[in-house]
Amino acid sequence: MTKKNRKKRPKGKQRKPKRQSLAANSVLFVVSLVILIGASMLMHAVDTHPQLAWAPISQQWTRLVHGSQDRTEHIQTPQAAESTAGAFEYSFYDLLSHQDSAPANAEYHFSIQIAAFKAPERAQGYAETLRQEKKLRCRVVRQGRWSLVQWGSFPTRAAAERYRRKLSEALCRECLVVKI
Repeated sequence: MTKKNRKKRPKGKQRKPKRQSLAANSVLFVVSLVILIGASMLMHAVDTHPQLAWAPISQQWTRLVHGSQDRTEHIQTPQAAESTAGAFEYSFYDLLSHQDSAPANAEYHFSIQIAAFKAPERAQGYAETLRQEKKLRCRVVRQGRWSLVQWGSFPTRAAAERYRRKLSEALCRECLVVKI
């Protein structure tokens, strides 16, 4: 393109940018906020509900990204362990299968305290709620003026701590390791 073919603009006049409407910008802003809020609510729901897991989503995503080939060698599903002596790789449902398997005797000195109530009826009611909703069989122990809702019997504090972390996550409340 040569200088002859170009149109000259008078000095002082510059090209004005195209104006976008306020309504269009407002609509785009609201749509982006709705998407952000929806994604946040979805992530919160998945994080707070123990029955929702990332593993199926991860497997589907892997299949989608890597094609229809079955690439399950990278994804391992946790296996239920036979005893608590080995490495700790339990899911919440493995915890339920091991519940109260050991009696509270001289060999087992620790338990997990889930709640404490002054009224024994409230403690029994909460233990029943846990049994029905979470399939978790708890015992109510009377200690002074308090009724304690406890679960499990463990030989060491370390074993009880491992279960306490998983149980606290599953119940969305802080649990304590207590000496029996």
